[in-house]
Amino acid sequence: MPSFAVIGGGFSGINAVVQIKKRYPHAKIVLFEQGSQLGGCWYWNKYPGCACDVPSHLYSLSYELNPDWTDHYPSGESIQKYLDHVAAKHRIYEVARLQTYVQQLEWLDNSNQWKLVSHPVVNPQLSPKTESDSLKTNVDYFDYVISATGPLHVPKIPKWEGMSLFKGDVIHTSRWPVGFNPKGKRIAVIGTGASGVQVIPELQKVAKSLTVFQRHASWVDKKVEYKYSSMAKWIFKYIPGAMTLWRLFIFFGQEFGYLAFLRTNLLGRIIHSVVTNDMKRNIQKSVKDTLKQKLLTPKYLAGARRITPSNHYLKAMASTNTTLISGDPISHFTETTIVTEGGISATVDVIVLATGFELLDVFSNFQVIGRSSSRDAATETSLRSAFSSIPKAYMGTLVPGLPNFFLSLGPNLGFGHQSVLIPIELQMEYTMKLIQAARKAGLSRIEVRKEAGERWNLFLKAGFERTVWKTDTSSYYFSGKGENFTIWPYSSLYMLWIFGKQPLLSDFVAC
Repeated sequence: MPSFAVIGGGFSGINAVVQIKKRYPHAKIVLFEQGSQLGGCWYWNKYPGCACDVPSHLYSLSYELNPDWTDHYPSGESIQKYLDHVAAKHRIYEVARLQTYVQQLEWLDNSNQWKLVSHPVVNPQLSPKTESDSLKTNVDYFDYVISATGPLHVPKIPKWEGMSLFKGDVIHTSRWPVGFNPKGKRIAVIGTGASGVQVIPELQKVAKSLTVFQRHASWVDKKVEYKYSSMAKWIFKYIPGAMTLWRLFIFFGQEFGYLAFLRTNLLGRIIHSVVTNDMKRNIQKSVKDTLKQKLLTPKYLAGARRITPSNHYLKAMASTNTTLISGDPISHFTETTIVTEGGISATVDVIVLATGFELLDVFSNFQVIGRSSSRDAATETSLRSAFSSIPKAYMGTLVPGLPNFFLSLGPNLGFGHQSVLIPIELQMEYTMKLIQAARKAGLSRIEVRKEAGERWNLFLKAGFERTVWKTDTSSYYFSGKGENFTIWPYSSLYMLWIFGKQPLLSDFVAC
């Protein structure tokens, strides 16, 4: 029986274990998770207002539909509860090593296996890299490795002058302290992306004053919020097909939104104009101060960066206890203040960093060393070197030089309009089909050809030419080289077709 290492305990990792067990019930499987509990980004992100911007019945695994969702849009807490249920039902904890950090992976040519070096994590809230030198390491060997580390857990913490001098609390949204009470405090929030849009309304309710530092305004759409009645839950639970039909209705509604991202399509341009004008009217209706209206209206095309739905953000920004500082970069910190380059000073007790995540670190936050025949004395072939400037992977899954190593939710498999669980499931189905086909053909290694990877990259590049994502290269969707490495440029229906096909073994090195 083959052996599998799964790195990461969120949706991707849990789904990977379920799919492996389904096909290889007697295989050796170990899931490595840095945190003290499974849940992935929903374990790490527990800030006030944390929620998903995809409807509940679509933000569920296709084989574990949940009739008991309370809200149309799920809270972070309800998603964690759902994941706990899935993990318990499929006995994921039995194969999980919690509070364990994977330090290094090295491919061994002589045995066609991966050598995995890990060490225990004493405090999951701290960077495990700081503990690696003082803790005992463990060594395991696996035939296949699934990297399911996910994109939303490594906090991005900018380095400003004087940060260490500040005497108050500095909190990143993904490391929210248990029991922290913001009531009556003077609070600064740095960042108005998705996490900022969610946390700001909650803090504004209780803060003595709220100062928001914004680099770029976010497009904020109205959110269709409602709770499912007990009758609706009963129907979902007991009427065959009802929940599946509802899920499909939501899916096609979300899929229709993809048209708004197309710039070369007349219907797409009309939909984009309607959506943009509706969001502008919402700003004008929610914010009466004309200066704030101007500052809260983005200058880039809607959809070029992620659109975040909220019915409370604009009202919070319009509140009298909220001050908005926009387009004036932070210069430095003192013991009690934040000072901008323009000389504006804000005295605060707490600084909340809604500054997002280190997306590139997700793909290379542990050392992955590939085939010895691919190594070079000066620059060894590794995931870190391969992704140092522009992360690229064939089918978002495989990297040349790294045999039997599979990424889950790899480069260019994110959506701007759909549930991320769609690519997570499709990609793992594809991975298992590929492993089964290779084993049936007697292949001990699965390594993608460089030419196949280049062909895939050209396919992605062509897809971006007609979209709004081509118009703004400064968002987190893009690498420092100006290439989009996060978004899938086509519809999710097209993704279903692409990943549903049988793997082409000719795209892989025969070993």
